[in-house]
This record gives sequence, structure tokens and C-alpha cells, in this order.
Amino acid sequence: MYELKAGDDTSFRAYSIGDNEELYVRAERAFATGEFQEGIDLFAYLAHVGDPKAQTRLGAIAEAGQLVKKDTKHARALYQAAVDHDFAEAQLALARTYYKGIGVAKDLARAASLFLMAAEKGNKHGQYRLGEMLWAGHGVPRNAEQAYAYDRRRVVG
Repeated sequence: MYELKAGDDTSFRAYSIGDNEELYVRAERAFATGEFQEGIDLFAYLAHVGDPKAQTRLGAIAEAGQLVKKDTKHARALYQAAVDHDFAEAQLALARTYYKGIGVAKDLARAASLFLMAAEKGNKHGQYRLGEMLWAGHGVPRNAEQAYAYDRRRVVG
């Protein structure tokens, strides 16, 4: 089990050189080569400095308990931080936690609003999930016409 460190500016000093995308690639490469603590540390640094892609990735690691102690509360906080940056993948991840009630009370209305945010950015998965919810009336009033429109946008573009 590896440690997911909260971190402060001094513990991340070694990572403060380079741009965020370069460090993100380095973190993924560390994971691919089995250097898990290095990858987690890099994602933690990037999350700390406000990188929404890293916040989402680290949230997924914490939510799944992948190599670190499972922590759905921390995962949701990371997802929310990335949602605050208007990052579609985080909107999907946070929506899923509310949709399924992962570490939080099920809230279909909140899930639908997050799927809508992602859908409006053109995210196909967000369009699909929102369309499903509109079709079934889960968390939103049933609306077959809007469900069809989101499904069509997903397929046609």
C-alpha cells in the first residue's frame, strides 16, 4: 500500500520544475513502469497546484483504493476541486458518485446537473448518461424529446 500524502509546498519542491502536462505524463509513466509512489507523489503535487486532470486522476485512485487506502470523501473533494475548474471528466466522476451513492447519499438530481455540465461541453458520456436519466425520469422530469436530443448530439456530434 502506498501513501497518499496531503502535502504542502515544501514536500513538493522537487516537482516544481516543468510544466503540468510534462509532470502529468511523467506521473503516468511512473505508474506504467511500476514506480507507484513516484506517480502518486506527482499526481498529488499537480492536484495541490490546482491541475484538474491530476485532481480527477488522484480522486479515482483514492475512490478505488488503487494502491492507496480507499477514501471516498477525499476522492469527492478532489473531484469537486476539478469540477470547480469546469473539467468535464471530473463532472462525470462526481456525478457517478451521486448517481450510485458512492460514499455519499444517492442524489439523482445532483448527478443529473453534473452530467448536464459535461454534456454541454460535448462530452459523449455525459450526453449519454443525461439522456438515460431524462428518458427514465431519474433525478429529472421525464422528457423523451430532450433525451432523444442528447442522444442525437452524442451520435451525430
